[in-house]
Amino acid sequence: MTKEAASQRVIIAGGSISGLTLALALQSAGIDFLVLERREVAPQLGASTGIHPFGHNILHQLGVHQRIAKLGIPLVAGRSYDDYGNLIEKDISVLSKYTTRSAREYTQFMTLRLRLAHCSLDMASQSSSFNVTS
Repeated sequence: MTKEAASQRVIIAGGSISGLTLALALQSAGIDFLVLERREVAPQLGASTGIHPFGHNILHQLGVHQRIAKLGIPLVAGRSYDDYGNLIEKDISVLSKYTTRSAREYTQFMTLRLRLAHCSLDMASQSSSFNVTS
């Protein structure tokens, strides 16, 4: 970390999955941050979320992949439909054709959104620089 980065503080607007993931990234880089959230941090919004291979790469780089991967179940089969209910793809494994070699090492998985948000909150709050203001 540079001396300039050490003297700066990043303000993160939103304490949901994206904001908390950014907090984890800043934390791993040694950059001070403040999470601003006007409502509950890590709220229950939506039922589930999927983590795709590229997402696994990011979680791995942040050092949280193994903990988060334990929260879900592998997505090994599925179908994709458009907004009108027309079948787009019968086999979701087709996505592996479009991912990098390192991303193919990871399996897509689904997890409850709330579990992912609470896990991210727990890991980010372990930092001495973690501070949430409502």
